[in-house]
Amino acid sequence: KTPQATQLIRRYFEGIPSGPKPPEVYTKEEPQVGERRIVLRRRGETNLVHWAYHIPATAAKETAPLAVVESILAEGNSARLQRALVDAGLATASWADADQLKDPGLFWLGVTLRPGVTHDKVEAALDAEITRIRTQPVSQGELRQAKNQAEADYAFKSDGTSGVAWGLGTYSMIADWQRFYELLDEMRAVTAKDVQD
Repeated sequence: KTPQATQLIRRYFEGIPSGPKPPEVYTKEEPQVGERRIVLRRRGETNLVHWAYHIPATAAKETAPLAVVESILAEGNSARLQRALVDAGLATASWADADQLKDPGLFWLGVTLRPGVTHDKVEAALDAEITRIRTQPVSQGELRQAKNQAEADYAFKSDGTSGVAWGLGTYSMIADWQRFYELLDEMRAVTAKDVQD
């Protein structure tokens, strides 16, 4: 029962003093002025391509549009990377992930190549999709579908008491606890121009 549980929590935890607040991180990464490329060769049959773009911290206004871009590119069977890479026979899997961190992070794109397909061919297809999303507005139907998917992902993560507790705790650390609730409204308000930007 909630009243008894609250009483026990207060009895055993209320008197424990807070620890010292950790120091703020003060180092900043130097601005990136060009492409950084790492090629890693190992034994095995699986070939991968991972790309990453710099993005701002979760507190920034770009977080909601990036969640929608992530959905447009990689969520579901009609996602752009699925159609351009997997359905086209270039890859066996593709994904995207926008970091949500206290500090600036990365927007990741990943592809698992089909045997015999070259990295150059996959990179060209990836580049074409990034160029397309930057230069051509998404249709209202695709935007609506992506926003619905992003909202469904959000709802799934925050389902139940533990999900809400996870969300509030996580966003308290990386931005502000209210950001946990604000992002849903911001995702609903994302426009085709926000996606291009």
